Amino acid sequence: MASECCKLTSGLSCGAYCFTSINSSISAELNNSCGYVIKGPTIGTVSISGYALDKVYTGCPAKASVTIPWVRRYDCDSNEVHFIFQKGGQASIVGDIAEVSVTDVAVSSSSISASVGGSPNNLYTDETESIGFNFAYRGVPIPFDTKTADGSGVKFKNLTLCGISADEMYLTSFSVNYVPGEVPIASYTFMYPINLKLR
Repeated sequence: MASECCKLTSGLSCGAYCFTSINSSISAELNNSCGYVIKGPTIGTVSISGYALDKVYTGCPAKASVTIPWVRRYDCDSNEVHFIFQKGGQASIVGDIAEVSVTDVAVSSSSISASVGGSPNNLYTDETESIGFNFAYRGVPIPFDTKTADGSGVKFKNLTLCGISADEMYLTSFSVNYVPGEVPIASYTFMYPINLKLR
């Protein structure tokens, strides 16, 4: 019989979401001084990937990504970590993606991807890459918008991801990749505070 910690992925319940992978971890600031363990902030991280479409993609190759910076402040009296939104972060989009928009484009240029790979008859792509701010994703599995002034568009309350839940989860990065002949994959990374009781 298999160990309790080794389970089939078919038995993993992710609710309404259709995820292809999930990884989670925690980090803590600890200090062992004079025989006492002093606990500081504890942060959980969860990275997930899921299908961005329910069918095989047939358009031109495209991809997009964004990083959302959060300032973290630790309240040592209450042992709580507070996340402060620091605007939308830098975003990039290559090609045309109906579910993605970057409204404040700072720079655009040609983006070429080519490889002979043993044959001069291989296809190559020549798309426009745009870099800027104010990124919005309207697709699945989780839509979001970095344009909100208070960060509410990338702060998720009472979110549960395959058994991992928190009162608030903060989106820190996202990417989506559209490859012709494949189902596109969207990847997210969230952080969340684990506010432990002080002893």
